Amino acid sequence: MASQALFHTADFYGNGSLEIGDYNGPPLVLGWYVKSVEECRGTPSREDFEGNSYRAMVGARAEIGAYSIFGVPRGEMDVTCIGQRKWEPYF
Repeated sequence: MASQALFHTADFYGNGSLEIGDYNGPPLVLGWYVKSVEECRGTPSREDFEGNSYRAMVGARAEIGAYSIFGVPRGEMDVTCIGQRKWEPYF
């Protein structure tokens, strides 16, 4: 679940701001790492599988950290069970 959550975030934003033209996430983020993962309650619905939703693919709530140059923590992304993302910068 942790690797799927990380892949989902990197796939959505890109892997880091050094990728010219391929990155659309928060500024000064050079990489992502999983801080915590918690399995979602219940099973995904048929609509989730048909729509290739986050819940069907990952099935977990995740807290994903971001780091900047020299490994300085940049912020964290909370991803809910339905795939909503909330970015909280440290600076």
